[in-house]
Amino acid sequence: MKNIFKLIGIITIALVIGFSTACGGGDDGTGGSVGTGSGGAPKNPPPGNGGGNGDNNGGSNNGGNSNSDFIYTENGNSITITRYVVKDGNVTIPSQINGKPVTIIEINAFNSCTGITSITIPDSVTSIEEWAFVYCSLTSVKFEGTIASINFAGGPNTWKAFDGDLREKYIVGGIGTYTIGANGYWSKQ
Repeated sequence: MKNIFKLIGIITIALVIGFSTACGGGDDGTGGSVGTGSGGAPKNPPPGNGGGNGDNNGGSNNGGNSNSDFIYTENGNSITITRYVVKDGNVTIPSQINGKPVTIIEINAFNSCTGITSITIPDSVTSIEEWAFVYCSLTSVKFEGTIASINFAGGPNTWKAFDGDLREKYIVGGIGTYTIGANGYWSKQ
């Protein structure tokens, strides 16, 4: 019985250490991928767990790369952000990493990053996947480029990329800065 309690204690410490250094849970081989094998996220992924990245194998799971703020995968000539390393305040996603454009924000990449208050998404980003920014404390989001509605999660039969109605407001308003009001609704500034 003592060994069971020791094991529970070790697991608890490992979880606390793991979750204190990063939020999100993209499919980068470090976040416990739960890819479905069908190239998509499970229909109701739990916060902080990754899913497939749409490549029909449940995700690349190649261990990922990292810089000081992001864990990412290289996809030929582009970069996919798979996880954000926790830092509070304002976040600017880089338009390039290692000379390659950042084009995708993967499922759950920023999920549960409660210390983030604002984020800037560069014009290089062409796709934001499901649950990418849910359970965050965002009050401001700046879009520097156009993301086609089909590549912005939250449409029919998909889970949202952001809490609230930001996708709907962006589809109508386009490039710009959006803030959320006390009522929980986003508006373009």
